[in-house]
Amino acid sequence: MMMKREKVKHSEQVTLRWLDVKGHGEDIPSHVQNNKSLESVNLYENQVLKQQVQDLYRLLRKYEGVGSKAIAAKSAKYSGVVERWLNSPFLTEIKANTGPYTITQKFRKHPVYRIWYQWFDRLHKHNQEGVGFDYPISLKDTFQLYEMWCFTRIVKIVRESGLVCNTSGLFQTKKNGIFLELAENKESQIQLLGGLSLYYQRTYQFNTKGFQTYTQRMIPDIVIEGAKGIMIFDPKYRVPDNLGTALGEMHKYRDGIIHRETGKRAVLEVYILTPTKDEQAEGLRYFREDFQQKYRMGAIQVAPGFVEDNLKEKVLACIESLSAYESDMSG
Repeated sequence: MMMKREKVKHSEQVTLRWLDVKGHGEDIPSHVQNNKSLESVNLYENQVLKQQVQDLYRLLRKYEGVGSKAIAAKSAKYSGVVERWLNSPFLTEIKANTGPYTITQKFRKHPVYRIWYQWFDRLHKHNQEGVGFDYPISLKDTFQLYEMWCFTRIVKIVRESGLVCNTSGLFQTKKNGIFLELAENKESQIQLLGGLSLYYQRTYQFNTKGFQTYTQRMIPDIVIEGAKGIMIFDPKYRVPDNLGTALGEMHKYRDGIIHRETGKRAVLEVYILTPTKDEQAEGLRYFREDFQQKYRMGAIQVAPGFVEDNLKEKVLACIESLSAYESDMSG
């Protein structure tokens, strides 16, 4: 900018070069070109702050129209305070942010900005507490998310079919909310009608009660279990072209999990859940009903956006078959 010579506090290279061109001594003009740093409050964090204050003002104005006189009066009082904030010289110099905003380092580390941001975040989460996961899930572990998603789809099927007795085994209550316990080896359990249970990550080994293994520990992903028998659904995210091998791995469940008292095989049926179908003729047979009825194993396509009629029919049929098996064995 152009300024009087006596106003120049720090000489910049651009100023010195300009003076060399314009002259020296008595020829130096009264005004020179120089850089000047000006402070501004129109920073990103302050733009977000103004956006949040505007949102708070609109929220309070809505509360002024509620039926409760006490709430309306308090809202009018606080909206007047917030309106004075918006008219303050500090905020009038700031252009409000529009749309979504991100958490910057200043929001994370600066004490004033951090406290304000946390308060405003809690304000919008009030009475909207959701169910979270009890442990973090890495985004790269898509197969793990697919296993959990398949389990929730089966939970939805049994719940809508009126087969659920108790779901408390899925959740853990902490001081900061309710969390879904679908971690590995947790054996998250839902109690179903008829003495059956639906498990996520059920563990079987040499010393487990009811059922055991005589070789290694086995942890099928989704299990419907009774007192006498077991049905298994095992999600396989990465088997679009290798369904035969994936089904071959299921033999260890059918042969290796036995009833502790009788020593008989406990797994009645086992199915893999996959998001895709093998287009080869040999792979497609695993999805056919005649194959599944004959061998009591096979593949079921389960993916977001697909109609889940096949999964629903198979789950309900397995529960009905297991209940009948339990009655026959008890009789």
